[in-house]
Amino acid sequence: MRIGLCTIAFRDRRLPEVLELAHSIGYEGVELWGREPHICEAFDARRVAEARAQIRASGLELVSYSPYVYFSSLKEDGAQQEFRTALGFLRVAQGLGSPRMRVYAGRKASGEATAQDWEYCTRGLRALAKAAEASEVTLCVETHGGTLADTAETTARVLSAVDSPSLRVLFDPVNLWPEDSAASARALRSHIELVHLKNRPDRAGSLPLLDEGTVDFREALVWLKESGYEGFVDVEFVSQLSPEAAAAHDYAFLKRVAASAEARDLPSTG
Repeated sequence: MRIGLCTIAFRDRRLPEVLELAHSIGYEGVELWGREPHICEAFDARRVAEARAQIRASGLELVSYSPYVYFSSLKEDGAQQEFRTALGFLRVAQGLGSPRMRVYAGRKASGEATAQDWEYCTRGLRALAKAAEASEVTLCVETHGGTLADTAETTARVLSAVDSPSLRVLFDPVNLWPEDSAASARALRSHIELVHLKNRPDRAGSLPLLDEGTVDFREALVWLKESGYEGFVDVEFVSQLSPEAAAAHDYAFLKRVAASAEARDLPSTG
C-alpha cells in the first residue's frame, strides 16, 4: 500500500508548492486535481508539459489525473458534447503521462435514476473506456453520492454494464457512508484501482483528521492490504485548521495502518 496526496487538498496554492510539501512529508505520489492553478481545464500543450515536468522534477509519482467527467445528458447533442469534453480530458491525461483518470457515473443518485439515465451514462463510459484502452489510460469511476456509483452494489452494476477492463473503481469509503467500509471494500475488491480518503465533516462543517472523524476505515485498509492491494491510498482532503500539519498527521496515520497490516501478515514465531 502506497500513500499519495490529492493536490485538491491545497487547491488554493500553485502546483510546485504542493509538490514540495508532499515530497517533504514523505508522500510517494500525487493525484493531480484537474483545474487551475494546477492544470488547464482544456488541453493546452504548454501547460500540460509544464505540469508533467514539475511532477517529474519533484521526485513524486503521478498517481492519477482527476478532472470532472460526467455522462448525464439525455439529449443526443448534449451527450456528444460531453463525449468531446471527455476526450479532451483524456488527451490531457496522455500528455501528462498519467496511468489513470478519474470519471463520475453521471449526475443523478442511483435511487432517482431512470433506465434512460443508466443507458446514457453507461454508453458514454463504454465509449470513453474504449478510447482510454487505446491510450493506455485506466478510467477510475469514483464511488460518490449523487451518481450511479453511490453504493457498492450500484458501482458494481455500472462496471458490469460498461464491461471494459479499462474501467475500474476509485474507492472512497466515506462517499459510500453509511455503508460499512470494510464490507464495501470486500464487495468491490476485484475492481479497486485506487483509494481516496478523507473523513466526514463535523457538525460545524469542518474536516477532521483522518483518524478523528466518525468513519473508521482502518479495518477496510488493513483488509485491502492483506488481500494483496498494492496500489495507492490517496489523502483527498485535509483539515483546514492547519493544513500542512494535517497532511503530515494523515500521512503518519496511514503509515501506521500499513505497518499494522504488515505485522499481521508476518508468520507467528511463537
